[in-house]
Order: sequence, then structure tokens, then C-alpha cells
Amino acid sequence: MEQPAVQSQGNEQLLVELRRTIAMLQQRQEDLESEVTRRKLAEARLSQREQSLVERTEELVRANQQLSVEVERRKHSEEKLKQIRHTLTEAQRIGHVGSWTLDVKTGAMECSDELFRICGLEPQSVTPTLEWMRATTTHPEDREAYKHAFSRLMAGDRHFEITRSAEWALPGASIPAEREASRNILLRIAARDNSFEIERRFMRPDGAIRYGIDRGELIFDDSNALIRMLGSVADITEMKESEQKLQESEERFRSLVDMSSDWYWEQDAQMRFTKIFAYRTRYPGDDPQALLGLSPWDIPSECDDATRLAFHAALEARQPYHELESWVSYPDSPPRYFVSSGKPMFDASGRFIGYRGLTREVTERMRSLEALQRFRAAMDSTADAIFLVRHASLMFIDANATACRMLGYTREELLQLSAADLGSLSLQQLRALSNDLVEGKDRGIETVWMRHKNGSRLSVEMRRHALRSGQDWIIVVVAHDITQRRITEAALRQSQEELRQLAAHQEHIKEEERKRIAREIHDELGGVLTGIKANISVSIDRAAGAGLALDPLLVDSAQLADAAIGTVRRVISDLRPSVLDQLGVWAALEWYARQTQERAGLQCACSISNSAAITELDPERSTMVFRVVQEALTNVVRHAEATHVAISVRREEDAIAVEIRDDGKGMDAQRLLDGGSWGILGMHERARHFNGSIKFNGAPGKGTAVLLHLPLKNINVG
Repeated sequence: MEQPAVQSQGNEQLLVELRRTIAMLQQRQEDLESEVTRRKLAEARLSQREQSLVERTEELVRANQQLSVEVERRKHSEEKLKQIRHTLTEAQRIGHVGSWTLDVKTGAMECSDELFRICGLEPQSVTPTLEWMRATTTHPEDREAYKHAFSRLMAGDRHFEITRSAEWALPGASIPAEREASRNILLRIAARDNSFEIERRFMRPDGAIRYGIDRGELIFDDSNALIRMLGSVADITEMKESEQKLQESEERFRSLVDMSSDWYWEQDAQMRFTKIFAYRTRYPGDDPQALLGLSPWDIPSECDDATRLAFHAALEARQPYHELESWVSYPDSPPRYFVSSGKPMFDASGRFIGYRGLTREVTERMRSLEALQRFRAAMDSTADAIFLVRHASLMFIDANATACRMLGYTREELLQLSAADLGSLSLQQLRALSNDLVEGKDRGIETVWMRHKNGSRLSVEMRRHALRSGQDWIIVVVAHDITQRRITEAALRQSQEELRQLAAHQEHIKEEERKRIAREIHDELGGVLTGIKANISVSIDRAAGAGLALDPLLVDSAQLADAAIGTVRRVISDLRPSVLDQLGVWAALEWYARQTQERAGLQCACSISNSAAITELDPERSTMVFRVVQEALTNVVRHAEATHVAISVRREEDAIAVEIRDDGKGMDAQRLLDGGSWGILGMHERARHFNGSIKFNGAPGKGTAVLLHLPLKNINVG
């Protein structure tokens, strides 16, 4: 019984296991079915994805193909862009034009390489900003105006202009119209709508100044807000320099035209004026256009016969004519002179169609020529020789008729010579003299000699001065022939010397005669008077010894004898003081000063320096010095009304100086030389005989001084 139970229990367990296995298999089947379903779905999705992938791949292939085409196109575009940029860069470099962009919101700025080069910098060497453009590249004088202009642009101001020529203060300051219109603009800023233009100066780092023009455009967004600025900078320095040169050239041409009196004209085949271009009228009422339609024969002009024949011959032969002179006479004014030149005109077929030419007024030249002819006639009639010498070559370029006669040359012969060929100065000396004259140094009147054509020498007084002539100088020489005067002066000097010698001889004879007279008066008259005095004295002594009364006549005779003896002594001293011969001139001067003081009652002082006192003068010079001092003191006593006179003698190197000075009423020193005082003339002649001189210094009320200057030659010094 236990075995079936056990078997039944085993079957139940097996059944349970079987059921479990079946349940598991069912579950597994469901799982497999789910997996199959999932896999089918996955396979379906995969198939769908594969289809999509294929389609995407095809799209990518097509896109890749398009991308390759686009890449190639972009490469081509980039290459072309590079070429354009290179071309633009080169064009900017060649045209000196730079470019820039400015992001207004960020302040970022980009500049082309050429802009850096215009500013004198290496390309892209700094990070550009608007402030850098203003503060670094702009000329210091233009920076504030440059900043002010951009501030106005940023603030929305679209219409303004700032112009600065030579002077500019602040925006809005009044500028003269003539300054505003000047071409020499230093700064010009103009804003119009959405564009602006700035003409300014650049300051390079090396200090060089360049001129440039900024042209720009303003970019706005949809809300009309400024977002960008685009600009270009052109270097116009060469253009400005060319404009300046052109302006100077135009001014020179305008000046020449204003000074010109040329009339440019054209004539038809009948010689009627058809065109006249006259740039300037010289006289009131002149109207060159009034000549239109007239021929030369309708104009009231005159010419000489030779000019008329030459003019008609040229017209008949259809040949040019040159510088034909004519003139027009007016009732109340001098005639006006003209010169005309013409050239025939022919058409393409060779047919004569008229003349064209010019007429120039030469009235001033003709008048100048007439004045020159008058001047030539006046210069040729002068008594002085006149030479014109070119400073550069020292060659004669003209000479008057007097110069030709004086030197024996014709004018043509003189013009072949130089100043060195005829004068006493060498070429080097003449060159130095000419340079001095050009520098303004006046040589005054000089006495030189010039060589005559026959070889003889002429003495001339010459005065030279320099005149400017274009780029060179002309030396004007005025010469006066003084040969005959020199001969006459030499004869006069010889005659004067002979007269001086005669006067000296006469003075010597006079001194000798004074000595003889003084000696005879001393020996003869003095002895007689002394004897008379002795006899009278003996008679008086005898009467007194005998106790007799003295005879009044004897007493008077004794007094008269004493007076006569004194007079004789004084006369002898005046004729020839013995002290001069015995003690010398210096002692004689001291003695005579004392005598003058005693006789005239004025203070007379004599001072002789030691160097003069030891100088011994020969008898002739001693006499001369004594007589000069004697004459000077005599004049003081007679005329000066002085109270004091001083005589001073001193040695001055190789000369003796004697001065006689008084405190009298004085006199005009010039009047002393007018020939009215023989004593003064005698003093001059005495001193001149020994190569000495006498000077007089005096003024009314200030006394008079006489100064004797005596050169010492072969004089012994003790």
C-alpha cells in the first residue's frame, strides 16, 4: 500500500513539475512570440530606417555634390576676392588712397595698409581708433576742429561746414570771404546729408606734413540710428603743391599780362581786323575792339618811307614782316609809338586767308631812347671823362667823347680794352677796389695816372661808384685830367718853396742886420751916452765938492742920459737879446716872459719841461722859436686884454711843442688866417721853413691858444 501511495505522490510531483514546465514553456513561447513580434517590428523599423538612410544618403550625395560645387565657387570667389583686394591695395598704394570703416556702437575701426602708409606708419602697426585718427595722424592745429566735426556727425548734425585758411578760431566764427575762397586751405570740413568730406593736414611721426581728403558715408539701421561709417583718405600733397605752383604760375602770367601792352590780332584776306585780343588798355578811351572791321589804311597812323615800303612789299609777296615801327599823333599829347609783326595765314588748299600777328606799344622805349640820346649828348659834352666798367670782367662797356679825346682812342677801341690796360693799378688791385665798391665802401676821390694811346701818362682825379645792373654791377668812373694842373701846382710849389727860401733868407738877413744894429747902437750910441752921463756926473760931483749950488740943467741932463741909456738897452734887447746868443733859447724865453710881465703888467708864466730843456736847438731854430713866442706875446699885450698868459714847452718824441695860452677876450681862429695879420703870416712862414706848423685855438670870451709844433731833425740832446 505504501508503494502506490509513494508512486502517486511522485506522479503528483511530476505533474506539478510538468505543469510548471508547461507554464514556463508557455511563458517562453509568449516571450518568443513577443520577441518575434518585436523583431518583426524592429525589422520593419530597420527596413524603414534603411530606406530613410538610403534616401538621406542620396540627399547627402546630392548635397555633397552641391557643396563641392559651392566650395569650388567659393574658392574661386575667394581667389577673385584676393585678387580684387590685391588690386584694390595696389590701386590704393598707387593712388595714395586709403580706406577705413568704423563701428559706431563698438568703436572698432579697420584701416587699409595704404592709410597707414599715408600716415607714415607701417601697415597694421597700431590698432586704429577714431581718437587715434584725430590725436595722432591729424595736424595739431586741426585736431580740435576734427574732433568737433565728428561729434556733430555723431549727434545727428548733417549740414555744416568748417573752413580754415590762415586763421580760424572756433566753429561759427566769421571768416573773411577772400580767405574762404583762397586755395591755400588748411582745413575744410563739409557735411551734406549722409556724406561728409574733410580736407586736412596729416602730421607724420617724423614731423613731415602731408595734405589729404577724407570722404565718408554714414550707414543707418532700420530705426535710422547711425551704426557705421565708411571712408576713404586720399593723399593730395602733390596735387596741393601742383596747385600752389599753378597758382604762382598764374599769378606770374597775370602779372606779365597786366604789364604787357601787346595786342594780338587776326586779319582777313582784305586785311580787315577780325579778331583782337588786348589784355590791357594803357590810356583812357583805348578800345581795341573799335578796330574790328578796319584795315591798317583806315587807322590814322604814320611811319617813315622805309617802313611803308617794307610793309607793302611783305603784303604783296605774302611774306612775314617783323618789328615795323609806326606812331599815332594826338593834338594835345605826345605821339604814341608801336611796333607790329605779322605772319600770313593760308588754308588747307594754300589759299591766302589773311594775317595774324601782334602789335606792341613801345612809347616808353622810344621816349627812353630819346632820353638816352639826350643823356648821351649831355654826357659827351661834359668836361670830365666818364667810363662804364663791367664789374665781372673789368672791361669797358661805354665811354663818353671826353674820355675818348683824353686818351686818344675811339669808343670802339676803348670797348676792346679793360681798366687794367690803361691805369696805374694792376688787375688784382682793380678787382679788390671793384669788390669794395660793390660792398658799399666809398673810396672818395683818388689821384692816379692813365696811359694815353701814344704811351704818355696823364694824371687824373678819379671818383668811382657801383650801380646795380641786373645780376651784375657796373662801375661808373668819372675822371678829370689834372695833368696841366699838376704841372702848374708843381711850378707853384717850386715858386712857393723859392719864396720861402727867400723869406728865410730875408729873415736871416734881418736877424743879422738886427745884430749889427744892436751891436753898433751898443758900441757907438751906448758909448756916447755913457760918456755924456760920466761927464755930467763928474761936473755934478765937482760942484758938490766946491760947495756950489747944483745947476738944474745938469741934474735934468743926468736924468735924460739915464733914460736914453735905458731906452738904448731896451732897443738892443728888442733887436737881439744877448741872452738868446749867450744862454740859449729856453733861457731867452724865461727872460722875455719876465720882461713882458714887468712892461705890460700881466702875469706871465714860463714852464719848460726837463726833456725840452736838455734839447739844444741850432741858432736858426732858436731864433725862430723866440720870434714866434715874441710875436704871440706882443699880440696878447696889444689885443687880448688878458690878465694871465702861460708859456709851456715840452718834448713830444721827435718834436718840440710850444704853447702860448692867455685868458683874454679870445677871437675866431679862422679870422687869424684871412691874411689881414702880417705878424701871424710871418709866424707861419717862420715855422714852415723848418717843416713846423702853428695852430690857433680860440673862441670869443674863452681866450686864445697858439701851438707851435717843431719837428726835430739832427738836433743834439745834451
